[in-house]
Amino acid sequence: MGVAPTFKLRTEGFNAYLRELNKHTKGVSFKRVVEGECGAIMATAASRTKAADPKKITVRYKINERSGPPPRPWEKRRRNKKGQFTSRPGPKGQRTGQNEKLVDAIEVDGRLHYTSNYYPQQIWSKVKKALKEKEKEKKKLRMSGRATWYLIAKKAKCPTRTFKTLAGIQKAIKAQNAKFKSDKVENGTPIKRTFSFAIRVDNKSTACLNRNARGSHAIRSAMAGRPKSMKGNVKRGVFQDAKKRAQQYKNIYVTDKG
Repeated sequence: MGVAPTFKLRTEGFNAYLRELNKHTKGVSFKRVVEGECGAIMATAASRTKAADPKKITVRYKINERSGPPPRPWEKRRRNKKGQFTSRPGPKGQRTGQNEKLVDAIEVDGRLHYTSNYYPQQIWSKVKKALKEKEKEKKKLRMSGRATWYLIAKKAKCPTRTFKTLAGIQKAIKAQNAKFKSDKVENGTPIKRTFSFAIRVDNKSTACLNRNARGSHAIRSAMAGRPKSMKGNVKRGVFQDAKKRAQQYKNIYVTDKG
């Protein structure tokens, strides 16, 4: 398992963008602008964070039935015309070939059982069952990286109406047995000051920041896109049209938290 990268984002420029946006959202408090933009950025980061491919999960945990007992020491594996060992079942007594991406081992009754080994039928049934259960568990957790951004928004009391794939996100949270909700690995902290308001975002989850999920790229690109979007909206006169303004900034021009 790879180690998730650690990084900090400088927000001086983004803070200036928030102040500029607040000038164009007359009648809306700065606090609401910050909360709305935080919710929008977390939703975009979630959609850009890669979820595990269910087909790849199946390959990792799907084991083929054995064709018979383990080969005897004097029996040779069958070769193809090129002289390579074939992965297809050989003569009676040889084992069925497995996908090379199959996990090496699975825990059964507190002990590791290797998928390349031959086991008596009673143990073999437990190995197959454990692999199937692990496959189901992994599929429930496939959106764990996206779930971290959702929980950050919830903890910071930001709107979450623009989040997509919510069913998968909720499934990942439930599969974690509420650990996501209680831990401090991902957190959104409102910071109230006398004449200002801010939200501190922390995400140290390896489920989000590993090289496959690409959560660090997701949050950077989500933040970079907001100032560009506002400049385009100013040029198009979006802020002069109440309906268009509400469509572009759904998290700001609302009456509830979402």
